[in-house]
Parts: sequence; structure tokens; C-alpha cells
Amino acid sequence: MKSSAGNQKAEDNFVLITSGYVVDVNDSNQILVVSPEQQNSVHDASWVSVPADSPQITLGMQVKVSVKPGTGIEDPYPRNFQADRIEVEPEVKPEGARLSRDQAVNKALEQFEAGESIPIVLKADYDQGHEKWKIKLKTDQSKSQPVWREVADVI
Repeated sequence: MKSSAGNQKAEDNFVLITSGYVVDVNDSNQILVVSPEQQNSVHDASWVSVPADSPQITLGMQVKVSVKPGTGIEDPYPRNFQADRIEVEPEVKPEGARLSRDQAVNKALEQFEAGESIPIVLKADYDQGHEKWKIKLKTDQSKSQPVWREVADVI
């Protein structure tokens, strides 16, 4: 099944297809982007081929992925397509924190055993009183229960 990118949000001659956390990076210059938001009880997941002019993208970053209007996108799960533009969301680093949210999510994903499932980052909060990040994760398996991973705020 194909869907046209023309029905998504158009911005500066690009169409936003997905946004979320980078939960995997492979050797083929692809990233797996998974939205923390659910639609029809499913979290959007896409393997995205990174354009050559994109900024350095690492595990744990939040990104927005866009294509040119009219681009056909396959709809299997997870989708797999070539991005025309990837924007990295601004880094979040609460006052007093040593790690940014991206760095904390990266560490939590490295500890998380998703197996053959797709990891989903639901929430990332900094606990200043205890100097640690609390990351809420689950997998795309329907009966998967969320788990909290604590990441010490140390570099």
C-alpha cells in the first residue's frame, strides 16, 4: 500500500511525515524514528534513509522527518523511505543537569532489552533532587508494559 505525502503538514516545500525519538541507527545510514504518541493504538515507526546533508544524528535524539510533496511512502510497519530533510529538535538540558535529554535517552536505550521488538520512548524527565533522569520505555508489542529506566546524571 502506498500513501502520498501530500496529505501531511506542508512546510517550506517539504511535507512532515514523522517525528519522534531515534531508537536505532544502522550501518546503512538509516535511523529508526518512533513517535511517543499513539494513533489507532499504534506508535508510528519508520526506517529513514538519512540525506547526505543532514546533521550528525545519534541514538536518543528527537527529530522531524520530511519529504518533498507528492513522494509516495510505503505503509508497512515500520515504514521504510528516503528522507529529503531531517531536523534535529533543540537539545533539552534542564538547569543543573549534566546530561541533555538526548544523552539520557541514549543511555536508557542502550540498557533496554527490546529483543526483536521496536523500543518506544514514552517520556524523559529530569529529577533534579536525585540527580538522575527517568526514562519511560516500552516495546511495540501489544501487551508490552512500560518500564522506567533511571539514568544517573553523570557524563
